[in-house]
Amino acid sequence: MLPKGSMLEKNIPKTGRQTDDKQRMMEFSDDRNRLDASKKIILVIEDESAFAQILYDFARELNYQCVVAASAEEGLELALQHIPHAILLDMKLPDQSGLMVLARLKEEGRTRHIPVHILSVDDRREAAMQMGAVGYLIKPVSREQLHDAFATIEAKIAQKMKRVLVIESSDQQANAVASLIA
Repeated sequence: MLPKGSMLEKNIPKTGRQTDDKQRMMEFSDDRNRLDASKKIILVIEDESAFAQILYDFARELNYQCVVAASAEEGLELALQHIPHAILLDMKLPDQSGLMVLARLKEEGRTRHIPVHILSVDDRREAAMQMGAVGYLIKPVSREQLHDAFATIEAKIAQKMKRVLVIESSDQQANAVASLIA
């Protein structure tokens, strides 16, 4: 027992899934340092390291190069840095919701065309699809469901980008139309 008025200091280490997963993700070896321009890149934004590893392995089986981010901010940075062919996105990230990440990806001109497939324990399918997600799976997912998700992604990648010519005498109106259809 301490005398009255004494102070005791003790450092308590952080514990829990997020800390453990973040530590493991720092050790996660993805393809970011050995990307080949002739192969497709998929970005996995997933903070659960075991599931990220499953997605990484599955993507590699299908001849994708795979870059993995454990947080929303890291995922957004990697999306802008590598401009992947597709993104697999978790909804429950430690720093932001997956819907916020999806919104930011779709607002950015360089990433809005990238197909984003959601994988989450939460069912926010309607909101995600309205925001531009190409698909939504609720965890746990089967191998067959992952295969279907990649088939959806492949179909989106194969679609050709369409070009539209906007003819408008007002710059303001032309910019409004362009941002509306972009």
